[in-house]
Amino acid sequence: ARPLLALIDETRTRLENLTPRRADLIANYREVLDAPLLKQMLTAGVLDGGTILRLFNFVLDSVQRLEAPARSDRTLAWRSQFDAYIQGLVAANAAANPTPNPAAAAGTDGGAGAGAGVEVQ
Repeated sequence: ARPLLALIDETRTRLENLTPRRADLIANYREVLDAPLLKQMLTAGVLDGGTILRLFNFVLDSVQRLEAPARSDRTLAWRSQFDAYIQGLVAANAAANPTPNPAAAAGTDGGAGAGAGVEVQ
């Protein structure tokens, strides 16, 4: 947990240093990348993979807005590869830990057919 929070704090600081005259962006970085709040969420057990992915996407969006257009193609390609990697992890996790479908197990799926009620996270 500590390395994640330190990384988030360092990322926020670096983004702030890139935009020292943009109080609006700095306020946004501090709101979203709030290490004490994230620590509370982690301690309470509510900081899940989806939240971490949203934080990562926030950072990537911020970097993309600040970077030179000449580098955007490389960043977009990297992001596309990362998204594919994450989707692969989600699919592997779903296959390893299928969500039970109580209606299908009871034979009351209403004729919806195979795959009905499957939730993808």
